[in-house]
Amino acid sequence: MAERDPAHRISLHLYAFLIRGLPPDFRFRFGPQMIQIFRELLRAVPSRGGFLDLARLWSRTLIDLPVTAAILHFERLTMPAVREPTHLHLLIHPWAFLIRINATRRWLARFKPYPKPLRKALQFAWYEARAYSSPEIQPEHLLLGLLRAVKSVREHVTPTAIQTTVAVIDRHTGHGRCLISTAPSDPVIDQVSQQAIARAMEVAALRRQRLSALHLLLALCEERGSVVGDCLKSLGFDRHWLEGQLQGA
Repeated sequence: MAERDPAHRISLHLYAFLIRGLPPDFRFRFGPQMIQIFRELLRAVPSRGGFLDLARLWSRTLIDLPVTAAILHFERLTMPAVREPTHLHLLIHPWAFLIRINATRRWLARFKPYPKPLRKALQFAWYEARAYSSPEIQPEHLLLGLLRAVKSVREHVTPTAIQTTVAVIDRHTGHGRCLISTAPSDPVIDQVSQQAIARAMEVAALRRQRLSALHLLLALCEERGSVVGDCLKSLGFDRHWLEGQLQGA
């Protein structure tokens, strides 16, 4: 494999460092795919005698990457957005700091009715629903929230599988994630997601297991003939792996 060559390995680490200059939302969605493509390009470069080919690859990369970053940052600056107050403003206006604290408390309060082990995944699902401008937190948003919140789930899948899952959800919604939400109000958990949460709690109680986010993922596995079912197939999740994780928890 190309990564075993020191020059290729250093190039891959350097490229992963350079893409940090891209906007965070763009990097979260496309970063793993960009690294995978660069890895494939490195594998096409011969490990011996390929210094000129490697130099050509980096010459193109060092031209394309800054231009792409400049365009993306320019788009973010020109898009209308609500700017967060700077630290200096917070010092000058203490009331602004209190407003932010109260807003955070109100936001966290909406998740208090749900069990604590599920709240982190629900909070990430809320952000995903906002990114898709959805008025409701749907099962596919729960799945993306679980991928971001649960380390064992995130490590079980490959970056390519995550990108495939995002593409499936993009096709289902008709558009991709956006920086500015166009939803008329803050998203609320829809009925199907409420039922999945209730099933997760019921399964944990019947098995006398400590409730965890994996129970919620197990409940989502029961969704057949839906976009979540297609996403779970692309991610490679099955009940046997989940059962093993629950037994070892």
